[in-house]
Amino acid sequence: MAIEQGQLMWRPSPQQVAQSGLARYMDWLAEARDMRFDGYQALWQWSVTDLDGFWRSIWDFFQVMADGDPARVLGERGMPGAQWFPDTHLNYAEHVFR
Repeated sequence: MAIEQGQLMWRPSPQQVAQSGLARYMDWLAEARDMRFDGYQALWQWSVTDLDGFWRSIWDFFQVMADGDPARVLGERGMPGAQWFPDTHLNYAEHVFR
């Protein structure tokens, strides 16, 4: 069977979609932040237009453990060279092994 460029190769089942990490994150946003999105595109649009809100929600959703205050998400916004959560320090190994 030849595959054409742009041909859809696979689509997750509704059950797979409902059990995905992205679905859990979107459910958490609805419950914890009263933020609802009509789907991936709407979530993506928010993630690129509200960097502070999106990345802080990721911090909270994944329960990042760190010293300091994560209130300031971006200290320096220039790319490359952005400074993410500049008022915090975290231990990578602490997250890997929890």
